[in-house]
Amino acid sequence: MLVAEGITVSLSGRRVLEGVDLTARPGEVTAIVGPNGSGKTTLLKALSGDLPMSGAATLNGIAIASAPVWQMAALRAVLAQQITVSFPFTVLEVVRLGLTASAGRETDPRQALARVGLAGYEARPYPHLSGGEQARVHLARVLVQLGAPVGPGGPRWLFLDEPVAALDIGHQLQVMQLAHDFARAGGGVLAVMHDLNLTARFARSVALLAGGRLVAQGGVDAVLRDDTLSAAYRCPIRLNCAPESGRWYLPQMAGALDAH
Repeated sequence: MLVAEGITVSLSGRRVLEGVDLTARPGEVTAIVGPNGSGKTTLLKALSGDLPMSGAATLNGIAIASAPVWQMAALRAVLAQQITVSFPFTVLEVVRLGLTASAGRETDPRQALARVGLAGYEARPYPHLSGGEQARVHLARVLVQLGAPVGPGGPRWLFLDEPVAALDIGHQLQVMQLAHDFARAGGGVLAVMHDLNLTARFARSVALLAGGRLVAQGGVDAVLRDDTLSAAYRCPIRLNCAPESGRWYLPQMAGALDAH
């Protein structure tokens, strides 16, 4: 389990996060949502050990702030929002960067590429790929880093920062299904999300941030509500249900709908 209590982060003298509590459980996708500048990526970086923070956070009972880098690398893999590769590696070489001794023999870079829809791309130069293809290469890399969703140290974790931002609809669904399957197999997934429709479809738990504070955390139906979202995003939001499925969705801001 991931447990964070009182997470506070200051950057350049400005308080970005203030006393955030968050719990994420293996076996489910936990989404971090909220408006721009609410602290979503900062929270993920703090929990990844990439930013100094005050408060306490543990992953599988291990204190994140004091754990050796190698120990955290064996438990969680981080897919950052922006990744720069400075050398003309091939796609397969980039994916192989994720290989670790902890991942186990089940790890196969080629199979990971096939899972993200990039079979046959192994020899292509990474810099020649589109932005969406590069994003999926790095998803394959973090899958290779972890190997199976559960290892000798317990559940392994995917930390994903806007994993579908550069992808078309089909690949968005593919990536979110991969995250869902990883969780269903016993791993944990913590994902920063902007698309609330995908969040509603794939997440089990949602943490809503606004102004650097946690507004609400709980199940999808408990957090993604008209009043809660409207207050957090500072615009009128009205949830709707698609008649054929009964699953609600967010077509537009309520005000925009009323104008037509």
